[in-house]
Amino acid sequence: MQFRMTKHIAINVSDYKKAILFYRDTLGWEVIKEGTSETHFVKGDTNFYIEEKGGKPYEVFFEYEVEDIEAAKVKLLSEGCAISQSYSPQSIMFSDAYGTNFHLYQKEAL
Repeated sequence: MQFRMTKHIAINVSDYKKAILFYRDTLGWEVIKEGTSETHFVKGDTNFYIEEKGGKPYEVFFEYEVEDIEAAKVKLLSEGCAISQSYSPQSIMFSDAYGTNFHLYQKEAL
């Protein structure tokens, strides 16, 4: 089974408005779309999503694409990962036993 890391990273922040200014003006991230609780930036070929959505500040979420999400889910759960949110059968948020959070998705149904 292959977990392919995508170029999407989400970060929960403690001060949404100040974070937008910092990432845009200080680090030079380009704003693609700004919303009331999520802003999409790009820097190089990586997409960043700064979020203020009720999560814990400072949480970072990576994203992986898999060919078979059910097999990946079984593997991750057997390794001590926990499902933190399920958006759809092809889109699930996980946290591992070591403090990392990630989004797992299956691009196309089998």
